[in-house]
Parts: sequence; C-alpha cells; structure tokens
Amino acid sequence: NLGLTTPRSKDFLYGLGFLLAAYPLLVAMAWGLESIGLAIPELVIKALLPVTTIEKLTWIGLSITAAVCEETVFRGYLLVNGEAVLKSRGVAVALSTAAFGIGHYYQGWGGVMLISVYGLMFVWLRFRTGSLWACIVAHAVQDIMSGFLGSLVHS
Repeated sequence: NLGLTTPRSKDFLYGLGFLLAAYPLLVAMAWGLESIGLAIPELVIKALLPVTTIEKLTWIGLSITAAVCEETVFRGYLLVNGEAVLKSRGVAVALSTAAFGIGHYYQGWGGVMLISVYGLMFVWLRFRTGSLWACIVAHAVQDIMSGFLGSLVHS
C-alpha cells in the first residue's frame, strides 16, 4: 500500500491546510538559511522560473507531475518498502527524507536542508492521513505557487 488510495475530499483539505501551515515555516527557514550564507543561489532560482505564457502552462503540468512522481517515490515506495526491508520506520523516514533533500542539490546545501525539512513534514502528513493525496495536493500547489510568485518577485 503505497498510499495511492481512492482520493477523498478530506485529503484535498488536509493538503491545502498543511500547505497554509507549512509555507510560513519554510519561508522563515529560508530567511534563516540566507542569514547564515546558505540561500538558494539567485541564478538557480531565476533559471527555473517560468516567464512566457507557454512556460507558465508547462510549469503547471510539471508541478503536478513532479508532485505525483516525487510523493509516490519518497512518501510512498521508499517509506513502505524501506520500513519493510529495514524493519525500522525511523530509518526509512530518515533515508527517504535525505534522498528527497539530496535530489534537490542543484539548489545548493541550503536548498537540500530546506527541502529535507519539507520532506519530513510531508512524511508527517502521509502518516497523518494514511494517503498520498494530501501530500500530492500540497506539493503541486506549492510548486505552482512558487513558480508564479517567484516570477512576479524576480521579474
């Protein structure tokens, strides 16, 4: 059971509620990382942001695809199979979280730390709801928002 259960309306509400609670914490952490010299490099941010209409439409599709794929791999497959193989939920959580963070190394070490914490928060949501759908919703909306808000801020 990877967590791809039948979607329930409460999963969507949990995902949006989680995002509303998590976003200010992540912004505060990003500011803290920036204050100690671990900000995500501006060139990396600008290179990723959508500018044209076609890029913005593509960004939406990419955000949804990334959310489905990353949540299925990191909060589904690695957690479920990691716990079964390693006989330890804690070790499975640590490995899944670290792999998710390291997968974002292109954002520098600050990005790895920020995304690792976000991944750990997603683990909590996955266990809280018993489903990946809340994680997928929060992840997709967060990625979409980041692209569009980032484009506004950095234009």
